[in-house]
Amino acid sequence: MRIPTFFWEYVGNKEKVIVESDDHYLDITGMVESPVSIPLNELHKHIPQVKGRRRFYCVNGWSLECEWTGFRLADFLALANPQGKFVKATSLGGYVDTTSIETLLRGDSWLVTHMDGEPLSFKRGQPVRLMVFDLYQFKGVKALKSIEITDTYEKGTWSSVGYTDATIQPYPHKAIDLDKERMPEPHLLELFEKSQIEGESL
Repeated sequence: MRIPTFFWEYVGNKEKVIVESDDHYLDITGMVESPVSIPLNELHKHIPQVKGRRRFYCVNGWSLECEWTGFRLADFLALANPQGKFVKATSLGGYVDTTSIETLLRGDSWLVTHMDGEPLSFKRGQPVRLMVFDLYQFKGVKALKSIEITDTYEKGTWSSVGYTDATIQPYPHKAIDLDKERMPEPHLLELFEKSQIEGESL
């Protein structure tokens, strides 16, 4: 089935920013002990590469499981030794999202470079995207350029138009890979129940 695609930063006639992995740097700035700027194609020299099948969810009611290849966000952040509480992630096109480090690491978020064995296409977030597997993917950022560590939460691009709760909801989502409706996994349903009890929006 066709995988839905929506690239917020390129709505309208805005010029698309496309960078090949050989020319792309990933930065960590802000409240860190050691700022980081590493060529994407050299990141494997600094932290382990990971591969595995993971499902992600879109706030528009669908999900998809693929084999992803990339790097654990936890390993990347450790290079800088963050001193703040939040990750402000910004894309090449200007999309922004701010999420607590605790929340991102809880779900074992990844920096993904390959999807089903192939480098990410432009529509999928070339050359690297942040995948947040236990929240709706608007908390992830396609075409990731930089990470700033802060002590202050700021509304991101999607949150600023009303999508403030990224908790995966307890109803069937259209599983694109299976061509059927499918409930979120038990641990995601538990996370939703916890958010209702604690009154949190993630």
